[in-house]
Amino acid sequence: MAPKDIIKTDWESDPDPRPQDWTKEGRQFAVINMKGEVAAYTGPKATTWAGDKQGKFCTAQGNILAGPRCC
Repeated sequence: MAPKDIIKTDWESDPDPRPQDWTKEGRQFAVINMKGEVAAYTGPKATTWAGDKQGKFCTAQGNILAGPRCC
């Protein structure tokens, strides 16, 4: 599967067991495959300065960043 499809499948199948204090809409995660293709998810309820950057064979996520220059 392509990383973007893995992200979609994992997010859709997540039962969100703690929506009251750790909703899946605030989480982040990333996937890299053997070809170096990358996809990341930053939920819409993540903190204000949350984001991600990718390159071939690398990814970085941050959910309590100091500001937009960190992304």
